[in-house]
Amino acid sequence: MTPPEIHSLCPLLQVFDMPLSLAFYRDVLGFEVVQQSSPGDSCDWVWLKCNAAQLMLNTMFESDSRPAIPNEVRNGHHGDTGLFIETPHVDTMYEFLIRRGFAVEPPVVRPYGMKQLYLKDPDGYGICFQWPATGQIKEFMWADTQENVLTYLRRLRSETPVVWRMWFWWLGPLCGCRIH
Repeated sequence: MTPPEIHSLCPLLQVFDMPLSLAFYRDVLGFEVVQQSSPGDSCDWVWLKCNAAQLMLNTMFESDSRPAIPNEVRNGHHGDTGLFIETPHVDTMYEFLIRRGFAVEPPVVRPYGMKQLYLKDPDGYGICFQWPATGQIKEFMWADTQENVLTYLRRLRSETPVVWRMWFWWLGPLCGCRIH
């Protein structure tokens, strides 16, 4: 049986300061408010959209029980969550963020062929603007034959034996490949 069709995904993030988060996502990144729990920036929940990208924000605390400062231990774990946002204009986004006063590193092309720009939102959630880097996608990601994949994995095994032992011992059998 085939599962029903899925059209979109809309993550929900718990935020400490809704006005600050709205200032970032709406006023800096250009998301528009679709719906919110109450009028104004001090609402407890908001649904945002920017083209096909969707995001919901919910306050961690009701306004009458919110502590004066965020819990740094809790916010420290937000780095485990990443929003990967597609844009063909990664370099332009970098320049835009620099002009807006953000301290971000220049975009880089990763070994798997994606040009990526990383930053954190006000609550410490990771954000990555990314797009395929034309002509720089490695053969493993877009291999058209099993032999290309096996060649890449053999080379990787010889270049990074620790990663090989920790990762590819179980990947090969899952893919139905025997890698010698």
